[in-house]
Amino acid sequence: MHRTLIDRDPVLVALPTQHPLAQSPSLSLADLADEAWIGTPVTGAQLDLLAELARSTGFTSRLAFEGDHFRTVLGWSRTGSASPFFRPWP
Repeated sequence: MHRTLIDRDPVLVALPTQHPLAQSPSLSLADLADEAWIGTPVTGAQLDLLAELARSTGFTSRLAFEGDHFRTVLGWSRTGSASPFFRPWP
């Protein structure tokens, strides 16, 4: 069987300005191995898929919060408590 990459689906992560990784132009999932993650339908990121990719990279993701209130998600991110994932808006 031959596999061909058709497209990549970018995912963004929200980090507080003072976070050590915040100034990095790009990150891998492995860079976020020690972070607590936020899952919410508002973000649009497929957290199950990201968790599966994390396992294949050699670590288990830590889901710290799951909910659908956008301001709460951003609040967790601002305090550095957890990192939400987002899909880019057009």
